[in-house]
Amino acid sequence: MDTFGRNRIIAARGHVPAHRYDNAEIMAAVRGLFPDSESVPFGDEVIGRVFGNSGVRTRYTSVPLEALSPRPVEQALARQREEVVEQSVTAVREVMDELELAPERVDMLATTSYTALGAPSLDVEIATALGLRTDVRRVSMPAAGCSGGGAMTGRMHDHLLAHPDQLAVGVVCDLPYFLFGTGPMTMTRLVESALFGDGCGVIVMAGAGRTGAPAPGPWVVDAHSAFIPGTRHMAGWSVGEQGLRTFLEPGTAEIFEAAAPPAVGSLLGRHGVKAGDIGAWICHPGSAKVLDHVARGLGVDRGAFQVSYDVLAQRGNMVGATVVHILQEVNATPPPEGTLGVLMAFGPGLSCELALLQWD
Repeated sequence: MDTFGRNRIIAARGHVPAHRYDNAEIMAAVRGLFPDSESVPFGDEVIGRVFGNSGVRTRYTSVPLEALSPRPVEQALARQREEVVEQSVTAVREVMDELELAPERVDMLATTSYTALGAPSLDVEIATALGLRTDVRRVSMPAAGCSGGGAMTGRMHDHLLAHPDQLAVGVVCDLPYFLFGTGPMTMTRLVESALFGDGCGVIVMAGAGRTGAPAPGPWVVDAHSAFIPGTRHMAGWSVGEQGLRTFLEPGTAEIFEAAAPPAVGSLLGRHGVKAGDIGAWICHPGSAKVLDHVARGLGVDRGAFQVSYDVLAQRGNMVGATVVHILQEVNATPPPEGTLGVLMAFGPGLSCELALLQWD
């Protein structure tokens, strides 16, 4: 493979908020949202089983659990948006300081956050706080959900193919715990409380013609997007009488098991490689069950996704930010020269966002 049409990831950094909790503490908080035992819609056995099957042991939250209580969703959403901007700016600034990257050198800013609503879009506030140029190219993907980190990587790659001398910065920030306690506790909300954690992820990518940029990370060789017709009802959220109503239907893991092979095959086929040639898998862990099914669908050993399982266990499903955390862990001990990798994330739609990577 030559380097034509490639762009270099020069930084992939995860960021987590201050508060860290284990499953026992989160389960106690779930029970604490109900005034008495008769109002709890699920018994301890059900709650324990859902948490036990999630694959998550600890996670980080932006709000201390003792501060969470039933409250209006509009209040929670307003506070969440403020914190998404603040944490995004902090995460990007830390990476820019590390790279000694001046704000005026950033040519493109990509942003995504699943439920941070409102206008102007987040990218305007983030760019202003960072001191970026007023003509910085801005790409906002407000509802990409768990596929956000993959979608952001792909759109940064697309931009740099057209502007190979430029530098792009992307930030994905999802803080689902701000919505903990809003609306009734349904089975979907119980599953979410067992799976999700708060987190941000930052990617800095340089075009192939960009000179003077450090190059510790992999090349992005190609990107691919796919959606699965007839599955829009499987995962997402809508606004109803009681505020934000999230939905997550059973069977998503099985759908992704069937959808991953053709999506990955389309990406790899353009370069004459197969799943067996991939030495590094950066797969979004929607849950441990999703990872199990996707590995089976691709015909790869479960151990190939070990970093994804580990990040899920230690930090939870941080929605779109999770793949950035996984990529950081993989890149901490870079794979051998020439290793190919696939970054893969699934989200509402249902959809798949993929990127083909190579280390040198």
